[in-house]
Amino acid sequence: MSDEETFTSEDLRKDVETIDKITKDWRQKMEYLPADQQFAMFRRAVRHIEKGMDLVEKIMSKFITDDENETGGEPDQP
Repeated sequence: MSDEETFTSEDLRKDVETIDKITKDWRQKMEYLPADQQFAMFRRAVRHIEKGMDLVEKIMSKFITDDENETGGEPDQP
């Protein structure tokens, strides 16, 4: 596949920083809410994460299927 996107350690560092910022912002907002609202927001966040992971799995399975079709066999091993 010629348009493969490559990721560097800098990309990973930026992603981790973004996740840290989102987590800190979320915790600050949650801190002053009643417990039942905190729980509801947490469950909503978990559902969004689960949906996102389902989407990632679908995308990855497409790439794996495409790779198998191109190579006629097993996907490339790292």
